[in-house]
Amino acid sequence: MRSDPPSNRRVAWVTLLTRKSYIPGTVLLAHSLQKQKSQYPLIVLYTPSLPSECLPALYREASLTNATLHPIQPLVPKEQRNLIAARFGDTWTKLRIFELFEYERLVFLDADMLVFRNMDELFDIELPGRDWIAANHCCVCNLDNDEWAPADWKKENCAYTGRTHPSCLDNPSRVPEPGTGLPTHTLLNSGLFICTPNPKLWKDILDFLETSPLVKDFMFPDQDFLAEFFRGKWKAIGYQYNALKTMRYWHPEMWRDEEVRNLHYIVDKPWSKRVGSDGAAGYLGHDGTTHQWWWDEFAKWEQERKGMGEQDILIMFGRRAGKMGSGVKTKTPTRKQPAYCRLYLYEISLLGSTIFRLTMGSRHVKHLRKAQVQHAVRDLSTTSLPSPEYILHRNDDKKKKRKKKKKNPAAAKKWICAP
Repeated sequence: MRSDPPSNRRVAWVTLLTRKSYIPGTVLLAHSLQKQKSQYPLIVLYTPSLPSECLPALYREASLTNATLHPIQPLVPKEQRNLIAARFGDTWTKLRIFELFEYERLVFLDADMLVFRNMDELFDIELPGRDWIAANHCCVCNLDNDEWAPADWKKENCAYTGRTHPSCLDNPSRVPEPGTGLPTHTLLNSGLFICTPNPKLWKDILDFLETSPLVKDFMFPDQDFLAEFFRGKWKAIGYQYNALKTMRYWHPEMWRDEEVRNLHYIVDKPWSKRVGSDGAAGYLGHDGTTHQWWWDEFAKWEQERKGMGEQDILIMFGRRAGKMGSGVKTKTPTRKQPAYCRLYLYEISLLGSTIFRLTMGSRHVKHLRKAQVQHAVRDLSTTSLPSPEYILHRNDDKKKKRKKKKKNPAAAKKWICAP
């Protein structure tokens, strides 16, 4: 059912952008909402950690979609010790959605999501009170046997186990009352949640962050917080609104490609690397199909922006995309190419960093400083932005004769690029 809002209705989608590596996801998320004809704007909350040189192109891109950029300060509790990864520290700032009091209803979307069907009906979901949220159950199957997962994260304890199509779409597993049911059924995934911001709720949230001894032990900060703070006060919605890419093969009895409204690219991000020729992508190589969906949408967006002549946006997207490419590509210089070495680099921010460590074929460049890079060329007309070609020229005036070193067969198969 499509929602037909009055023109003065104050509702919006919200996402968070804290680092340049998530620019590709954020841009395509906004584009996908527009493509699916959502009637509501996307608010992009961004923090000072986002490089300022990205902002002009981002503001321009926002003007081409129904998006607005909103600067905020990070939210960091005093104590946090048990994070599963340092990058999850940024996710506390998601909670600032609750201080956007001017809105009557907001839906948060992680920046690693892509919308495939209109889902404006989420704004019409009824909640029992203003201190309630709606979200999706957390999938706790852990079929990859990740060591960080709690002992009870097993398929038999997952709220999606036993759910089948089509009943799973409108009748998700019930959230048990506090103290009843399986503990894992009280957990939620914070990639998408629906809330009603208000001053009292925000004050209670800040008080909890300030005083609760649980905060320091949260592995997934915002997700664990929401499950605990809204214990007994959250409503489950169908998986199709927050379809984790792993569900496609972990819950095949429930999953249908055509039912997915919003795909959540957890763990490995599709923009970090193109799908290989063997169809493999993502963690353990199982995500080739869903990652290709992202690249298909990227190609449409890229073609549209090229047609509009938006070179600044295209360049910003390419440079800030992280390790975008179709696998490791290196071209070892031949005798006819003594003055430079042609590389296909996937750390697009190379020139903005001080030192990089490279190992390529039988040729080794252990420390490459930007002062050594005399020239870099990107040919936008022949090279696709996801895998830009850089030509790095050596200083020919400082050539020195060097003794030939034995080739390292192991190194010849590696390509490492790390700061």
